[in-house]
Amino acid sequence: MRAMNEKRQYFGQGCCSSLTLALLALLLAVPTVARASVAGRLTRERTAQVGEKYQGTILLSNRTGTEPKEVKLYQTDYLFFCDGTTQYGEPGKVKRSNADWITFSPSHLTIPPESTALVNYTVEVPDEESLTGTYWSMLMVEGIPKESPESVVVPEGGRTGVGILQIVRQGIQFVTHIGDTGSPKPRFIGTKLLAKKEGGRVLHVDLGNEGDRWMKPMLWVELFNEDGRSIGKFEGGIMRIYPGTSIRHRIDLSDVPEGEYKALVVGDAGGDNIFGARYTLKIPKRESAEGAGSIPVAEKLRALSKSLRTIALTKPQYTLAAEILATCSRFIGPYVRACLAGCGIPGSDESPGPIK
Repeated sequence: MRAMNEKRQYFGQGCCSSLTLALLALLLAVPTVARASVAGRLTRERTAQVGEKYQGTILLSNRTGTEPKEVKLYQTDYLFFCDGTTQYGEPGKVKRSNADWITFSPSHLTIPPESTALVNYTVEVPDEESLTGTYWSMLMVEGIPKESPESVVVPEGGRTGVGILQIVRQGIQFVTHIGDTGSPKPRFIGTKLLAKKEGGRVLHVDLGNEGDRWMKPMLWVELFNEDGRSIGKFEGGIMRIYPGTSIRHRIDLSDVPEGEYKALVVGDAGGDNIFGARYTLKIPKRESAEGAGSIPVAEKLRALSKSLRTIALTKPQYTLAAEILATCSRFIGPYVRACLAGCGIPGSDESPGPIK
């Protein structure tokens, strides 16, 4: 989310010519996408004992066209935090990583069109009584574009020296619980009530796990008015939290009237793992979704969209440029979409286009 905010700020302050050059670069060098999808679950969870060994398979499929797809597999560690950061570090370096327990084969394969392939894996839990709780890591499945130097398939006409490669990868989480040992230890890190761009309010609840076993709590908040009467429960969903990680629940309170409330935040991780915290929330009056600087941004988009008409583009190129502009507008706000509709750009609310 932080990166997205930075992009918005730059877009509002930048000039149209820079974005025009970026659009033209995309039009002239459309990236190649190598896709081979993982069939089935993206989390392989198992409860095992120390010294135990278990095996399994991963099914990969190529259903995207008439060409073979190359894939490589590699391991990483995996951490995430409530501020939005995610770390895919060197495998086996995190204290609770099980990457060193896992072997798999093959690590590089080519899947014919309309076909599938199997990857075999083995997880061997060390015979160490000190192991307790949850251990995990990530196995990445990454497509290799045929234009990539890593590819063993040379495309017709050879590889180009300059271009854009779009790489798609999927991560499979390998989770091992050591018997019924360990326990989660939830900690409320903080809460914050924020205004939504489109209007309304959202409550951020940051929650961490200081224990040694993962948890997947259902989180909700119940609000009580000044008379002590409940005005309702508002759910924040279910999210897994590994030991040493943290997450951010976003609970929509847009329908709550202004006023001061006592908030009871409750997490239910199953069984006896129920925890909670009390806060005081002040819901202010709703403010306009359009903030300062919205008109200049809209004017820049309008100028850019009109400038596209002066460039000698083919119809497919213009359509692609229009889709990119329409997509950009969705990150900026409905007032810009209305502006684009007035310029004849498809994809806005007033002028439905190919973007869905």
